[in-house]
Amino acid sequence: TNDSCDAAEGCVYQPDDTACADDDVACTVESCDGASGCVSTPDNTACDDGVECTTDVCDSAAGCGSSAVDTTCDDGVECTLDTCDEVTGCGNVADDTSCDDGVECTSDSCNPTAGCENVANNSLCDDGVECTEDVCDVNIGICTSTASTEPSCVNTNED
Repeated sequence: TNDSCDAAEGCVYQPDDTACADDDVACTVESCDGASGCVSTPDNTACDDGVECTTDVCDSAAGCGSSAVDTTCDDGVECTLDTCDEVTGCGNVADDTSCDDGVECTSDSCNPTAGCENVANNSLCDDGVECTEDVCDVNIGICTSTASTEPSCVNTNED
């Protein structure tokens, strides 16, 4: 403090921040408190690492630190795994397994911008019989097989 004597007030103690030594922790602000002396106050804004999904804090002893917060990376697409990397930021990775619609003849995939896509895949319905047309009926959730109309499959026995 800068101490002085005032005829009307008596002894006056003015805090003097310049008298406080730097504690060598980059994210603290040193100041003089008239009652307790020099104080180092953490300043979290000095720790911004520029990664949008981390919480940045100043510890008055250890300095700056950050922690990843995955929930800040939610992209609103139900089939992506949303994570925060403390260096690169948000990551939203497609997870095809979360798109299983329970229909055995659909190809289920995650489009990282549009969400789940469940597309009929007739090749999954092959019953092994050469003269049937095998299709995936997504409305009823099963494969159906009907007699083929291909010329090689039509019986033209005209005796």
